[in-house]
Amino acid sequence: MTDTTILGLTFILILALEWRYRWRVVRVGAAVLAFLVWFLSQPSAYRAARLAMAMPPAERVTQFPGGRHLSEYESGVLTMKRVVSDDIEGSWNISIIPVGVLVWLACSPAFRRNGMRAVAEPAVRETQQVENQGGAAPERSRE
Repeated sequence: MTDTTILGLTFILILALEWRYRWRVVRVGAAVLAFLVWFLSQPSAYRAARLAMAMPPAERVTQFPGGRHLSEYESGVLTMKRVVSDDIEGSWNISIIPVGVLVWLACSPAFRRNGMRAVAEPAVRETQQVENQGGAAPERSRE
């Protein structure tokens, strides 16, 4: 499995727990974890520099596409540019997952309210009917 798949399945499990049980600690934990993953998945010049320095000389950019040989400085700059580009391409799919999680966390209360209202309406109507008839509202257990 790829890192993206594992990360996505982890967030799906966390969001399923949050949706089912409505635990605030899970909701806050999911938001914090999403921000952390988003922050760590951003392209980094320091990470690219480490990768460029560790790159074997055979893999470094040593000449322009036209065939002109580059100085060591030019080679280092173009190698760094290539590594940063690869880092950006590799991290965009991981960065999308936390954004989706945050969008879900922002929108899920609206979905819940509609579902909760449909469940609560019969109990409200029953209580209103009893009060209109002059009786006391029936006691309900809070589970």
